[in-house]
Amino acid sequence: DLAAITASAGTAGIAAEELTTFTETAAKMGVAFDTTAEQAGDWMAKWRTSFTMSQEEVTALADQINYLSNNSASTASEISTIVTAVGPLGDVAGISAAQIAALGSTMVGVGVQQDVAATGIRKLATTMAATKAQATVLQQLGLDATEMAQRMQTDAEGAILTFLEAVSKLPEAEQAAALKNYFGQESVGAIAPLLTNLDVLRERFEMVADAQL
Repeated sequence: DLAAITASAGTAGIAAEELTTFTETAAKMGVAFDTTAEQAGDWMAKWRTSFTMSQEEVTALADQINYLSNNSASTASEISTIVTAVGPLGDVAGISAAQIAALGSTMVGVGVQQDVAATGIRKLATTMAATKAQATVLQQLGLDATEMAQRMQTDAEGAILTFLEAVSKLPEAEQAAALKNYFGQESVGAIAPLLTNLDVLRERFEMVADAQL
């Protein structure tokens, strides 16, 4: 099985000097994530391509996901599936793979299905750079659209938390409407639970910032 993973990694373009490390990490991930080494290898290969990561960076991401899983109600498999589904969209918007994992862990931990969570994070990643209509929502929240778009590139975590905190301060009856007007109806179910779990989200962000297993 390990030889098959090594051969598959070579086919996927993994450098020869990294094949052994890749295979060893896949085997360890398979055990830690309660999945197969083959599945772990598939995730790693896709992360390397999607996020332009080195093997060392992919291994660090796996450590972060494992840490989130061990300290939350979300599984490593669920988080990994979400990270893979969101792919480079988040990175383009300024959200790192680890931050995607933190968002996914928070959503799944409060009962959001992983496919719905992935859709919500994709929407979050691509919508924070506001259109004219969305800029109006930000203005109502006391936020500046240009500043928020710039901040997403330098401090995505802070920008997301600032936005969610502003929405959470609205009267409860207006919160869902604000999210709908900003992200669209299909994403409200994934993003709305973050409003009542902001402390959990902050904790998850801290976990991926500190996780070194």
